[in-house]
Amino acid sequence: MTLSRAFFCLCWLAVASMATFSSDPTPSGELTVVSVPTGGQIVYGALAGQKSVQGAMGAMLRKVHDHFGERPQVGRLFCQNQCQLLGTFFSVAAKNEGGKPYSGMVVVSVGNGQASGAVLYDDARRFPSSLNPMLQRLKTEWKPAPAGATESGTPAAGPVNSVPLHSVNFPDGSGSLDLPDGWQLVAAHGGAVDASGPHGEEIHFGRYFSAMNSANPTVQRQIMMETQGGRLPLPGMYVAIPWGTDPVQALDAAAAQLAQKQRRPAPTITVQDTQQSTMQGRPVTIVRAIVDRHDGKEPFTASIQVSTGQQDRFGTWGLYVNQINAPTQLFDGERGTLRAIAES
Repeated sequence: MTLSRAFFCLCWLAVASMATFSSDPTPSGELTVVSVPTGGQIVYGALAGQKSVQGAMGAMLRKVHDHFGERPQVGRLFCQNQCQLLGTFFSVAAKNEGGKPYSGMVVVSVGNGQASGAVLYDDARRFPSSLNPMLQRLKTEWKPAPAGATESGTPAAGPVNSVPLHSVNFPDGSGSLDLPDGWQLVAAHGGAVDASGPHGEEIHFGRYFSAMNSANPTVQRQIMMETQGGRLPLPGMYVAIPWGTDPVQALDAAAAQLAQKQRRPAPTITVQDTQQSTMQGRPVTIVRAIVDRHDGKEPFTASIQVSTGQQDRFGTWGLYVNQINAPTQLFDGERGTLRAIAES
């Protein structure tokens, strides 16, 4: 996958300005600039002195600011490969070009103690059609940190994939996913993706749920209004879960509430193993579980990555979920393929 959104909420970081963009398609300082014949421009290279994806992202956004003479309007951030790869889309009115509108994407990577980043941008009207060609060009030129490298520089152990993959572009141009034959995209939008395999395998990346802190008296009153005293479910993808709930319990509660909205039985999630990890200073829970959807089909094995965002002033916080499913008898044998899809 080119990028998978996990919507991690990060702030702008103050970093020293480095080399600005240049129209010369050769390395300028530490950056290389490439003009794509089909439209758009790519800027990529090493980011000296950056040790985290937050710092690297701040450095690249500062470059965007310096180049256009205006601070870009940045969308939600999304991450892949245990958040060693972080990206976002942006829009900016170039002050030094009379306010001409541009759209673009920034992606940074950190691994083995090295940071690098890339910016892809074009005229705002042309960007939706030029993004995929730029991504394909970037894929041939830019070599980010090796997939699976940990923050300590030690490659993460795991099975090796031996199944050929082919790239499938998202319909909205926000990314692409490498899939084996027999797999298909179910849904893909804004960098998030659902895909399914021929034997019941599933990948769900970039899932985000807005949780209302039901332990907050003010929020409790709002929930009572929204649900007409509990007679209706909360609208949209909102769920009611107390802030600070254990991530696994929060996941279970969210799954039950969403199933209720869809008039389905609540799934049973039987946890087999739980690991705690820290990704760029953010706690993440990785769960291996048996999931029974009570839909007449056999329970399956799932590997689920869960993390929580900060609570805002309205008492709302985010639950971020990436999930890989496969029939239990196939899960261990297909881990290499599933991991290759997730890291592609």
